[in-house]
Amino acid sequence: MSQTPNHLRRIPAADLEAFVARALGAAGLPGGDAQTVAHLMTEIDLRGVDGHGVMRLPGYLRRLHGGGLNPRPQIKVLKENEATAL
Repeated sequence: MSQTPNHLRRIPAADLEAFVARALGAAGLPGGDAQTVAHLMTEIDLRGVDGHGVMRLPGYLRRLHGGGLNPRPQIKVLKENEATAL
């Protein structure tokens, strides 16, 4: 019986998503935002686009801790149409 090497161990998507949400929440993102970002990062990994998924978490956390990302932006839509929003 062969074993999967540690560096190739599979983690259930729900567990990974929960971990990412906790990490982002601990870095200052509001709970709902942290959950949304965690879901999207996990989903993109499941679709096979690894360069835009959970692998970016360490960089996002560094930027949040260093002040390079605003964890609580006040986003307002000024104008929108069928394909864009300003």
